[in-house]
Amino acid sequence: LFRSVTGTHGKSTTSSLVSLILKNSEANFFSIVGTLLKEFDGKNFYRRTPDTTSIDEYFVIEACEHKEHFLEYTPSVLVITNVEYDHADYYINPDHYVQAFEKLIWNVVSWWFVILPTDDINAQKLVGIREDIHYIQVSENTFSVGDQTQTFPDIELQVPGNHVLFDAKLAYIVGHMAGISDEQILETLQSYTWVWRRMEIIGKTENDNTLISDYGHHPTEIQVTLEAL
Repeated sequence: LFRSVTGTHGKSTTSSLVSLILKNSEANFFSIVGTLLKEFDGKNFYRRTPDTTSIDEYFVIEACEHKEHFLEYTPSVLVITNVEYDHADYYINPDHYVQAFEKLIWNVVSWWFVILPTDDINAQKLVGIREDIHYIQVSENTFSVGDQTQTFPDIELQVPGNHVLFDAKLAYIVGHMAGISDEQILETLQSYTWVWRRMEIIGKTENDNTLISDYGHHPTEIQVTLEAL
């Protein structure tokens, strides 16, 4: 089953969290993310199968929207973290950007799932484009498919920021869909301590100032990072 994580912000965090949830379970999976994880021995990929001839049960990939690269994928579960205009070197305006995500919706395997936020205006434009897939709507406290709504358990993270907490909730849903217990999922989320260049603490200067490296470059990413700090 192919899980694809995309969106303007939070792709690496969300795909990393999904991958770590699977890694800490007994599931066989193959994962490729856009950052380096200490849990992956400092690499950006990980594979676990019982032998070399086995087919991976899950495949997780961070799917970048730049130049519509994510249209190469046909996911069974598509996670969209948010949709905010970016990559102006390729997309001529916000409508052009949203249209790329609309194309991606058509790549989702029939009768499978798209997970997206309720409070994102552009993401909501994607709802209902197709009638042969299921949309999982995610709010701050709940997630729902059609008339069925579930409440998130309490998730306590070691890292700050409401944006990271929302990414964790998206990852929780994917783990939940994979049949992993809440206890296992929450244990993974609560032990998460960042990845390479995502509010990464490098060390202390000689004057005891904390040096932090962060890849965030979009104005919104800079804003939420500063708020979290």
